Amino acid sequence: QYCDFVGDDDSTQPLVQISRVPRLYIADNVFTAEECDRLIALAKDKLITAKTMGGDGKTKKNNYSRKAKQAALPDVNAGDGIVKLFRQKMANLALMPEQNAEALTVIQYGPGDHYGLHFDSSLKVGRYATVLVYLNDVEEGGETVFPWAKRSEASMSHPDISGMGRDIEELRGVTTEPPIENVCAEDSGSVLIRPRRGSVLVFFNHQPDLKRESYAVMHGGCPLTGEHEQK
Repeated sequence: QYCDFVGDDDSTQPLVQISRVPRLYIADNVFTAEECDRLIALAKDKLITAKTMGGDGKTKKNNYSRKAKQAALPDVNAGDGIVKLFRQKMANLALMPEQNAEALTVIQYGPGDHYGLHFDSSLKVGRYATVLVYLNDVEEGGETVFPWAKRSEASMSHPDISGMGRDIEELRGVTTEPPIENVCAEDSGSVLIRPRRGSVLVFFNHQPDLKRESYAVMHGGCPLTGEHEQK
């Protein structure tokens, strides 16, 4: 139900299972506040309107489901080694080679910003795993939501996770992603992960045979309602 991640500084980080379907895990205190601030500072002048990729791997022209800014950091040696540090630790947590990773991307959410329910991969895209780092705390809103994940016992005592998961049968016959607003309330039953600076979320978009994971891997970013930005 959890494994140990050993970083370059020999510190051990427990990777706690949130859900078996989809395979979803969290590790706390992987990055320090100073490391998070360094990455934010590096990305600050590179932010542009966030884009959305379709199941065919192409960027969507009209993007009404996502409101945020993003900055790509393709230079692995940028920021006096901070990009390399993040890439190495994120790859270790996903149990994947660093060279298989895409360019590191920083996302900034302001008040009211959100990311509607979506999948991170498809058979054409082939993004096996997603590793998400929370760079700062959030006062209200901004949770990562997996409405149809099935909560594991291992995460029941985690203070930043709530909800047990909705009945996936409610998606039967549904052909479009439901509105994000319908699944973000505390009483919605959805599995909600509250942002905590330095924590890392890892989930797998495909099964080991590379088939896409269950519809339970559909997720989103709840609207940010507090005063502070989530990055």
